[in-house]
Amino acid sequence: MNLRATHKHMCEEEYPDGYYRKFGELIPMVGGPSLRQFLYWYDKEYNKKKKVAAKFGQRKAEMLARSLLKSANGDLQGPGALYETDSTPADDILVSLDHKTIIGRPHVYFVKDVINRLITGMHICKTPSWEEEMVALENASTDKVSYCAQFGITINKEDWPAKHLPRYIVGDRGEMKSKNSNNLALLNIRVGNPPSYRADLKPYIEQQFKSFCMRMRELDPGGIHKEHRVRGDKNPEEKAAYTFEAYTKLVILFVLEYNRKALSEDFLVSKEMFVDNVELTPLSMWNWGMQYNLLQEQPRSLIRYALLPKETCKVTRGGVVLRKMSYACQRGEDEGWFEDEMIEGRREVIVSYDPRNCSSVFIKLANGKEEQLFLTEKFKEYEGLHFEDVKEIMSFKSKQLKKAKNNRNQIEAELDTVAKNLTQVEVAKLKEAQKGRPKSAKFKNKRSVRKLERRIESSAKAWTATKSQARVIAATATVDNQTPVIEKRKLDKMELFLLGKNLERGS
Repeated sequence: MNLRATHKHMCEEEYPDGYYRKFGELIPMVGGPSLRQFLYWYDKEYNKKKKVAAKFGQRKAEMLARSLLKSANGDLQGPGALYETDSTPADDILVSLDHKTIIGRPHVYFVKDVINRLITGMHICKTPSWEEEMVALENASTDKVSYCAQFGITINKEDWPAKHLPRYIVGDRGEMKSKNSNNLALLNIRVGNPPSYRADLKPYIEQQFKSFCMRMRELDPGGIHKEHRVRGDKNPEEKAAYTFEAYTKLVILFVLEYNRKALSEDFLVSKEMFVDNVELTPLSMWNWGMQYNLLQEQPRSLIRYALLPKETCKVTRGGVVLRKMSYACQRGEDEGWFEDEMIEGRREVIVSYDPRNCSSVFIKLANGKEEQLFLTEKFKEYEGLHFEDVKEIMSFKSKQLKKAKNNRNQIEAELDTVAKNLTQVEVAKLKEAQKGRPKSAKFKNKRSVRKLERRIESSAKAWTATKSQARVIAATATVDNQTPVIEKRKLDKMELFLLGKNLERGS
């Protein structure tokens, strides 16, 4: 029920000016506030998050309308501080060891380091369980050279150096919630489980599965491109060819590829990374993090200057954005500024800042008082830096990601070139076939020609056919007397008779 209907029912039930009888029932005489008044108080009493919670529930509100002021990295200090693990059914169909039977989709386990996005462990299984999760965790904490050698892949320790136990590990409410996971306490590993239906609280492993499935569908002929097929869609099981061993080898190569690829645009570059000129790949970040212990700096107190430069900045769910950095304060969180994406009815505010230090900024409220905003948790690494230093770090990030994507662009250029040339050839053929014909000609008799072509092709491919050569209709045209003319090929008398009957039936 929408707001207009809600207002109508409220006025009928809560604000009747009287009653009259009709159809044997007492009908209320509708009064009460106007729709404009109703909407005014609705917007005044409920912010965006409360509206979403009332309509879709509190769980949806936490996912779709909460303020985004914190970082999923938290207070992590280096590699191994926090792992995320989960499993998903792969979008691929496998066959048995003798290649004679389809055995369905495998389940893929990944273990991923949060701070540098490195995939530290993996496992392929037929059915998810604690035993399979245990194998994945063991793979994440042991040497990978011998593991890869089992599948005929030769690597060095530097190619996949992860062989450590994490301090914390976060899973879903399945295997990691079982009593068996309590045994991880013997290894000094603390376990966490997010609430139900809150995959956004372990975002890195969930996004990993998305990119994994997309990449594997390109490589595996038995890939599932549509979750629900409709009549006429191809069955991916018909092209399935990989066994479990071959598929595991393919997944290992995917992991090695991913660990050497560029990080996502959302990755936050710290000032230490900038100073050390670190390559923005999971493998390089892991190796660099093993040498340097990244401890977050304590926040500094800034002196408010009487005269500061000002800029107009936008209010978002992530905070007040200035120079691609977000700022927030406790008062803003309490009053729902960032959930509504406005401060005192304004979507843009004037921000005062000191160019020598980006740690905090000031805004002026309607009552004349200044409110100090601090960098959100996502951008705490930039605390204490000059604005020009932050600009250089962001420029460094952009150049590094652009450099890492050059190979992908070059590969895509091959398909683009072939597609352009093929399009020119096909368009030229189309123009040649349409010479001397009106534009509307190719839109006539579509159903009849389609039926005839289907019959001719199916007849040529029938098991009882005596002719081995396939026959193709190139184009059709219609003259003034509605007699069909088949171009580029002559049809026999029977085919012309059937086509004429189809036209008569259609008219």
